[in-house]
Amino acid sequence: MFSIDGEDNDPFNPSMRGADVTLMGEDVTLMGQAVQAVARQNPAAARYMAQAIAQRRANAGTLVSPAQPMLAFAAYVGFDSVTTIAAGATLNNIVGTPQVSFKGRRLVVPSSIAASFLLNSVTFGQIPVITGSTGITGAMFTENATYTQLNCPTIGAGTQIIISATNISGGALRFTAGCEGESVISK
Repeated sequence: MFSIDGEDNDPFNPSMRGADVTLMGEDVTLMGQAVQAVARQNPAAARYMAQAIAQRRANAGTLVSPAQPMLAFAAYVGFDSVTTIAAGATLNNIVGTPQVSFKGRRLVVPSSIAASFLLNSVTFGQIPVITGSTGITGAMFTENATYTQLNCPTIGAGTQIIISATNISGGALRFTAGCEGESVISK
């Protein structure tokens, strides 16, 4: 018969006959060696012992549940100032709100307006992605630009992405942009 911390485990189980092992404490190496020793004498007893150890660990909360299968797919978020931004003016709240969890990979500003805007900030939730004391030219983020990958944090559904842009052209312009990325959801 064997026990784990003095707890008998089915002494009437015929597969347990011949197994004389007592495990004390949480020494994983000792438990692994004991299971191997029992396995040499009685494979059925070793399986039973391994199940008992796993159950004890699960009851103690030391097992991690297996990861749930995840599904990743391409997702896009649009931005539109809706109205024109006057020459020299800044609009601080150009908002895009994804309806699923979202991790932005690339911001795209159309080349037809990109050189006319400075991007002062891009914020995912509360986390700034573009930082610095001066704006970055929108031309850096055109559809033809290379090496403009962003490593944005994953935000939850309904969390706002906010762009602050300054119109540096000589006339009023409407600001539009898009952010491509991915969404990851549980299957």
